[in-house]
Amino acid sequence: MEIFVVVIRQIMDDHDGRPWQERLEFLDEYLPPALDPEKLMVGASRIEGLLASDLPRWMKLVSTPQGKTFLRRLAGAAAYDKIESALRSDGALLVIAFRRFFRSLTPMAVALDDCLVFLAPSQMRDIGGLDLLERSALNVAYQIDAQLDRILDHNLPLEDVPMRDEEARAYEIDVETLANQVRPLVSGISQDKISEVSAALSRKMSGARQALATSDDGSSQAANSLIEFIDRLLRQAFSEAYVLEWTATYYPGETKTTFGGKDGKLHPTKRAQALFAHGGQSVEQASSFHRLAAAGINETRARLQKVKHNDSGTREEKALVETAISAVEGFFLFAIRAGWADLQGERLEELRTRL
Repeated sequence: MEIFVVVIRQIMDDHDGRPWQERLEFLDEYLPPALDPEKLMVGASRIEGLLASDLPRWMKLVSTPQGKTFLRRLAGAAAYDKIESALRSDGALLVIAFRRFFRSLTPMAVALDDCLVFLAPSQMRDIGGLDLLERSALNVAYQIDAQLDRILDHNLPLEDVPMRDEEARAYEIDVETLANQVRPLVSGISQDKISEVSAALSRKMSGARQALATSDDGSSQAANSLIEFIDRLLRQAFSEAYVLEWTATYYPGETKTTFGGKDGKLHPTKRAQALFAHGGQSVEQASSFHRLAAAGINETRARLQKVKHNDSGTREEKALVETAISAVEGFFLFAIRAGWADLQGERLEELRTRL
């Protein structure tokens, strides 16, 4: 536990400009020259049991005034005060570390929320498994941040915590304002990633934005460019045969993944193709996040089709297309960060070539 806390302190220190290897050289002082794997496993097993059963019971006992008095007498006043001070100091560090971690996830949370913006509550329920989201990943992160502030209200010492100024307090804006502040960052990251992966996709996205900004028929043209972006992304990432085999292997219970073509053969639906957010890699279990993202991008495409064919040039249509741009960018960023991050070398280059 001591090593864990000290490593976190080193990682969080923005003022330390040394490479990571140098920052963590101190570990040699903490670790024994040789670790017995068998003893290490026994120790890990004991810690696991402690955390699961004994620790909650002990914490309940010592949280009472009588329990604290007993511990103070058992350990001695000096030792007890030293331990309590260390626990409060380490607790403050861990709270700020959790806050920094969850705040680092806000771009991904906004990306996922934007990707799902056109899904109806019934569609969310059909996928299931994500009741915690309450239809907003950002809202979950926001609520966790507020809970961490309540922990800090217990006068935890922050003087020695290597934190940034804004990490000492909860967000002072509401969730919607936070999303609007983060969305340009998501858009910028997504556009950079699109350019890295495919010049053709980058042109489609730029064309959509330009048409919406300058053309008299901007909504329809932008919708068409976004549909072409989605179709190219879904159709060319992997072959139909690969998608059919992959979904049958890793999403065997998923519905609406195939349809019968005029040629009498099975073909993957866009829902199946959208599961490419996994990067075509093997997965241990089906992911509700990826299923939601797949459903979200397909619903976005359906909305764009209506604008493409029934364009009346209204402000509502323009607003819908602007929202759809954020949805497509959100899906792409989610795919890159959540699915393609582990793709390496030749495999990633093949994917770029196809797109």
